[in-house]
Amino acid sequence: MSKIAVIGLTAYNAVIDCDVISGGYSLGKDYCFEIGGSGVTAAKALKKLGAEVSLLSAVGDDAAAKQCYAALESDGIDANLVVKPAAKTAFCVTMDGTKRSGAIYTGAELKPLDLQIFEDNIRNANVLLVFSDVPEAVADAAYRMAKKYGVRTVYACSGYIKPSLAMLSGAGTVLVGESDKAYYGDRYCKKAVALRDGCGVSFRDGKDAFFAPSMSETCKSAKNTLEAFCAGYCYKISIDGSFTEAAYYARACAAFASKNGKGEFADRKTADKLFETLKK
Repeated sequence: MSKIAVIGLTAYNAVIDCDVISGGYSLGKDYCFEIGGSGVTAAKALKKLGAEVSLLSAVGDDAAAKQCYAALESDGIDANLVVKPAAKTAFCVTMDGTKRSGAIYTGAELKPLDLQIFEDNIRNANVLLVFSDVPEAVADAAYRMAKKYGVRTVYACSGYIKPSLAMLSGAGTVLVGESDKAYYGDRYCKKAVALRDGCGVSFRDGKDAFFAPSMSETCKSAKNTLEAFCAGYCYKISIDGSFTEAAYYARACAAFASKNGKGEFADRKTADKLFETLKK
């Protein structure tokens, strides 16, 4: 059974369907509210693949936090949301049209001591996935806890936060997107996998480097693509342990999320089929 422990952002999202006009207001066609953030989105993608998922995240003492918790519980995700009374739950506004843009307020932050309530989850996991929107001190403490229990560690770089070299070198594997400036030196990483534009992928394991070309004809949007990529990698590495296989499986999950711009997540059967197709 794939068991993944995730530490990342929980956010309340306002998504507006519009084409962004630089320098002024844009006319929206529709809007909706979603529960998202790096941690939540990756957890949802992992759950769809069939993994047993637990999440550690910080929220404020507000109505948004209650809605986040209810949504996660409904999705069957073991949500460990640490309430920070003096802070607000993270909030994101996304302009989702032919191009995606937006702004995020990261809100409540975890502290290293908060890991105490999550130690059993890490101990029982196959893989620990930590996003770069988690404070460095928390990520470092989580790494050390995972190492104590022999749990694989994966560090995923959120596009709006530049990680330190200590974080890049401390994780077992680092996952990044094409737009992330963090991929300025995979020499700092033990293993690194980069999702390229159009769902191409490159990965490095020591001195061995690999590359799979873009698939731009099937990739229309970046919505949820990086989180699906991270979920695919963590799921595959948790069940068979092959770095190369996991990198290609991550690509398959990202390609499905990108298809038609819907940002949907693949179930295991669909991901397996696409994975086998992409390997040929």
